[in-house]
Amino acid sequence: MVIKIGYEKGRVSLKLERLITIIMMLINKRRITSRELAEFFEVSVRTIQRDIDAINMAGIPIVAYKGYEGGYEILEGYKIDNNFVTEKEYDLLLKLLKGVENVYDDPTIKNMSEKFKAVKANDNVRIDKSIVMDFSHWGNSSRIKKKVAIVKEAIDDKVTIVFNYIDLNGKVSSREVEPYTLILKVNTWYLYAFCRLRNDFRLFKLTRLDKLEKTKTYFEAVDIEEHKLMTDKVDNYIDLKLRFHPSCMNRIDDYFEVEEMNFQEDGYILINTSYPEDEWVYSMLLSFGDKVEILEPNHIKDIIVKRVQNILKLYS
Repeated sequence: MVIKIGYEKGRVSLKLERLITIIMMLINKRRITSRELAEFFEVSVRTIQRDIDAINMAGIPIVAYKGYEGGYEILEGYKIDNNFVTEKEYDLLLKLLKGVENVYDDPTIKNMSEKFKAVKANDNVRIDKSIVMDFSHWGNSSRIKKKVAIVKEAIDDKVTIVFNYIDLNGKVSSREVEPYTLILKVNTWYLYAFCRLRNDFRLFKLTRLDKLEKTKTYFEAVDIEEHKLMTDKVDNYIDLKLRFHPSCMNRIDDYFEVEEMNFQEDGYILINTSYPEDEWVYSMLLSFGDKVEILEPNHIKDIIVKRVQNILKLYS
């Protein structure tokens, strides 16, 4: 999700992005002038001419035509054709970009989305509305976007960040971490970082970060293996056997797969599943009130009963 590039590499990346977009525009529009391209990319005509030379040198033959209907186009008969990127592929890419744009407020994403739209702007293409992708939470996402922006900036600048972290049990600790990677999993942002307090790499949920700030302390990044980014270090899994009231069907599919559901003749639903034992599990079970019965394990029953008794004391 996050690309870490320096200033010089960033300029190369922008040029490469421009070259790829020019190729796509030539594939779909057939012929286009250097002035049209220059206005679209907000660069000089001379820059576009250098880009065309670079594309030619890469092996894609671009022909220049002079006159009133002149312009650039890919040599007729060259093997790249309009099926290089199909209509469905364009549509899917636009949906993905739009979905990411809702949670990642980055100008590069917006620019890419606009460029893909521009490529097809003059075509009579029916937009497929059968699938909408939105990776954002329901409600206001401005706070999480601000956190993502601060962390992304710290990653690029290779400086540490400080924050108060609230764990699953509500315990607050002050942290200073070396940020490496932002991870968007389903609709939740995580930060993979080296924690100076724990002297190890940790995964932090951005919604649990409070008083987040960049520092001016630089750190030297080390190479990390991608497969370790979302490694599940939890080892306290428990096997749950639950019995839900039929009225819970509209909610239980938020937590369990249909393959885990055993529908009984009386309408009740038996579920056998495994979850890490933590505060989230207790809260999830309590949220169903008297519509769920914990059949196993017994120690989870005892924890829930004790919490219900504490709630009764609170209101008695």
